[in-house]
Amino acid sequence: MSPIAEKWEQKAAEDLVHFIELMTDVKIPVIGKQDAIDAALESNTPLLIIGREAINANLNVFKTIEKVLKKNPQLQTDGVVLIRKGNHIYLVGSNDRSHYYAVVELLRRWGCRWYMPTGFGECIPDQEELSIGNLSHVYSSMSVTQINIRISGRSMGNAAHRFIRAAHGIRHSNRKSFIGDLWYRNEVELNPEEIQSAVHIRFPSLFNECWLYVNGEEVAHHKQGQLWWLNDYRFEWDVDLTDKLEAGRNILTLHCNCEHHLGGMFRRPFLYRKTVM
Repeated sequence: MSPIAEKWEQKAAEDLVHFIELMTDVKIPVIGKQDAIDAALESNTPLLIIGREAINANLNVFKTIEKVLKKNPQLQTDGVVLIRKGNHIYLVGSNDRSHYYAVVELLRRWGCRWYMPTGFGECIPDQEELSIGNLSHVYSSMSVTQINIRISGRSMGNAAHRFIRAAHGIRHSNRKSFIGDLWYRNEVELNPEEIQSAVHIRFPSLFNECWLYVNGEEVAHHKQGQLWWLNDYRFEWDVDLTDKLEAGRNILTLHCNCEHHLGGMFRRPFLYRKTVM
């Protein structure tokens, strides 16, 4: 880690050490002084090199990210690269926060999952050893074109807008978890220009079987096993709404069926339109 690492790069190193220790009961050292970094790079010791120091050690790593970054994004675009060169593993982002994303991606590949804040929501596997084979992963977040969406008469600004206000699990009035059918509904105003190209809706976190309706017509069905923890923690749902939305008022309705103690959405959905580069 660079001696002048910023907030998220430091956090990336700290969390990498923390979760490796949770998995293996082994605490690896963090090298943050330049003379020690130089000595380590000259050795044949396996190294996880994060952020700025990875760029300093191998400038081609950052050039790899630059090739996939979206040009002139209306919202910030982040890029990460995870590359193995011999015994050196480079974990790099296009900015300070993205360095952290690169480390999280490596931990994800080792089986770590995070579903709720604090240790209560962590699922960290026990590992006798951690291995990295061939590794060459480059990713950039998509660039999102602005869509002005008005909800219930209010302008909501940029593309990543929630069309549904409630975004947490449903609880019954008796303060016990609700089991049964539940519904979300809201209205979205779109102008003709906003529906000319492909428009999608992304649900980041759904825990139940769901049916999506647009203007009273069923457009998609999201299957989910009865026990949410047996679904490989796949809760995202992306639906292509191209040719399903109309200029003017649209009614979006989500019907969920909860068969267990977690129901509804735990993160807000949003409409977006992909930019054609």
